[in-house]
Amino acid sequence: MGRTARYVKTDRWSVHGGTALMIAARGHAEVVRLLVKHESGMKDRYNWTPLNHAKSRNNRECMELLRGDQPF
Repeated sequence: MGRTARYVKTDRWSVHGGTALMIAARGHAEVVRLLVKHESGMKDRYNWTPLNHAKSRNNRECMELLRGDQPF
């Protein structure tokens, strides 16, 4: 069985080259909703923002959250 983290350092980079919000933006809207308030202005090594990551997966719900179209 997998382990669940109790906290996430939102300003840290993963070994995959992105922050927790960037990884969540690829398809985990509930996680995006939790992290978007705590992480802003970050770009990865390709100069991509979390919104770019959501767009690359055509994840509309994450895109709306990252653009601020939905209430938290």
